[in-house]
Amino acid sequence: MTWRQQSPINLHATIRADAPKDYLRLSWSAAVDGFRRDSDHGVAVNFGVTPDKYLELDEKRYHLHQFHFHHPSEHLLDAKTFDAEVHFVHQHLDDLSLAVVGIFLTVDMSLKETKETTALAESFLLAKDAATPVPLKPAWWLPEKRDRIFRYEGSLTTEPYTESVSWIVLPEPKAISPELFKAIFGSHPHEARAIQPHDRRYILDLAVKMVLVK
Repeated sequence: MTWRQQSPINLHATIRADAPKDYLRLSWSAAVDGFRRDSDHGVAVNFGVTPDKYLELDEKRYHLHQFHFHHPSEHLLDAKTFDAEVHFVHQHLDDLSLAVVGIFLTVDMSLKETKETTALAESFLLAKDAATPVPLKPAWWLPEKRDRIFRYEGSLTTEPYTESVSWIVLPEPKAISPELFKAIFGSHPHEARAIQPHDRRYILDLAVKMVLVK
């Protein structure tokens, strides 16, 4: 099979524009139980079908399915690599298409620990099996500045590399503590896939007012 829209890519704007009103809505605010899964690709957290956890992209709704990590970042931003990247995978319940939010992670050695970050690190260390729930608040992973996104059509970055993914990547990174970084990546390789060609795809650099649904 010949692939034409593979991910990840080096992100740089080919089209700059303002997103329409309510273009991107995230229902991520409240905590939800996820279940840790360890695989060759590292730590992932899976969720059941939760009606109140979803992403709406251009009026199409995708439900939160799982999130996982890559170290170093898979996407590049103007050829820059970040310490890591987290992918929040959402799936449409009818056509099974995917929408993935990619967030860059940077390790801030000066970042002070809080009760929340300590508890988050401990949850990744202690939840060693698929039956142990990890209470998580997806919105915690969002950076403070989120008024700009990159949009493009791509693929999964692990096998089978299916090309049915609407990508949303935030250029502003989320700073995490060394403790949390070690908890997530300490015992796993979390390999990143090589950068793929653009193949004449348009990359949208959108100014957006992201709506967080409570």
